[in-house]
Amino acid sequence: QYDGEDKVAIFSELLKKLGLSKPAEFFSKITTLDNIIGGFRTGQLIVVSAPTGQGKTSFCQTLTENFYKQQHKCLWFTFEVSLQEFVEKFETIPDFYVPMQYKHSNVDCVKLKILEGMAKFGTNIIFIDHLHFLIDMQMLSRTNTSLTIGSIMRDLKIFALEINVLIF
Repeated sequence: QYDGEDKVAIFSELLKKLGLSKPAEFFSKITTLDNIIGGFRTGQLIVVSAPTGQGKTSFCQTLTENFYKQQHKCLWFTFEVSLQEFVEKFETIPDFYVPMQYKHSNVDCVKLKILEGMAKFGTNIIFIDHLHFLIDMQMLSRTNTSLTIGSIMRDLKIFALEINVLIF
């Protein structure tokens, strides 16, 4: 019979004991999506994936508009298109934040801009469009693409948890 110190507990009891719960903080206002996933939370890294031209950016812009209506502040990294082209895709332009310039496009620079956006404007929802612009393409030719992308994803996930933001 076991009589040592407990190292394993029933999760629901542990949550109650520690007073932990993490209700959704952000809702897409897309009814079906919210019903399925129950909303978004800080610390999450959400990957939006589809073939080129299938509406990934438009979907995220819709989220931005809906988050803005709920008074959440979004920070966008638009590496793929010009700001002019990006703005033209909005039905109505919500307030959101963008870096004024990109000196480098790598994870460390993005992290610094995220921290700046948080400090100056209270941004807590981040959109990066898109991930491949954070990869050194010359280095990629010498490494495993899947491992490189996985490493960036892991780094961003840990960062999202550490600073309590939601990253798309």
